[in-house]
Amino acid sequence: MIRQKELTQMDIVVLSAYILDGARHFVHLEDIAIKAAELSPKRFSWEKYPDRINLETVRLALKHELSAPTCRIIGGIKDGFMLNTKGFKWCLNAKLNLTHGEIIQRVTGDVKAMKGSAAYRKILKENVRTITINDVHSILKIDNYFNQRMVRERTMALQNAAVLDTQLKEMIDKLEAHGLIKLEV
Repeated sequence: MIRQKELTQMDIVVLSAYILDGARHFVHLEDIAIKAAELSPKRFSWEKYPDRINLETVRLALKHELSAPTCRIIGGIKDGFMLNTKGFKWCLNAKLNLTHGEIIQRVTGDVKAMKGSAAYRKILKENVRTITINDVHSILKIDNYFNQRMVRERTMALQNAAVLDTQLKEMIDKLEAHGLIKLEV
């Protein structure tokens, strides 16, 4: 079990995003700040006013995480922050006193919904060359009105869901290999 003292500020902001459903959605900086302060109040507070959250400390921890060689999040101030697959795996495997049940249940629900779609069955059964962009949109639950941020969020959520399901991972690999989906690392 990892003790609180062994976690870096970057670890804590990643865990905060995870707890706030960051495997499925972008999370606003201020929400991460509140959760990080709950998890480790002294590390994310002002010196002179320890009861106040130091947003700059949280922002810098996220900035350093984004520039780390083993970055576990994507995003930025404008869009919010979300776990990438490295971050999702790290949170799942971290030996912390966390209950993953609710988070896993939501991600598993996403997996079931995707696997229940006609587009998913088509992608698995048919030649990838017959797959249309509409099939991909159906899997991602997007349409032409979704902006780039929303498409990025849905694609990252799909990648994170694939961490829990090998068939979904195989489907994503097929789609990526044929240029039908752009994945982030």
